[in-house]
Amino acid sequence: MDISLFGWLAGPDGRALLARLAAADLRESNTLALLTDLRRDLPPDVAGAALTLARLLLSAMVWALVACGFSALWPNKAFVFVAVFAASVLLDALVGALFGQ
Repeated sequence: MDISLFGWLAGPDGRALLARLAAADLRESNTLALLTDLRRDLPPDVAGAALTLARLLLSAMVWALVACGFSALWPNKAFVFVAVFAASVLLDALVGALFGQ
C-alpha cells in the first residue's frame, strides 16, 4: 500500500468504505464475494487494501478488548501479561479459524 492509497482510505470516502466493511462478513471464505462487490466501484488495489485494512482493524479491536478486559479484572500487571498471552494463543486459533489465516 502506498501513501496515496493510505491517504484515500483515511479520507471521508475511505472511512465510509471501511464503515461499510465493518458490517460485512470478513471471513477468508468470503474474500471472493467481498472483492467482487468492492471492485464494481473501486480499482483492484483500493479494494484489496480496504479489505486488508478492515480485517486488521477488526483484529486490533478484538485484541484491545481482551487487553482492557484483563487489565480491568486483575490489578496485578504480571498476571495480566501472563493471562493475555494465554488468551492470545486461544484467540489466535479463533481468528485463524474465522478468517483462514
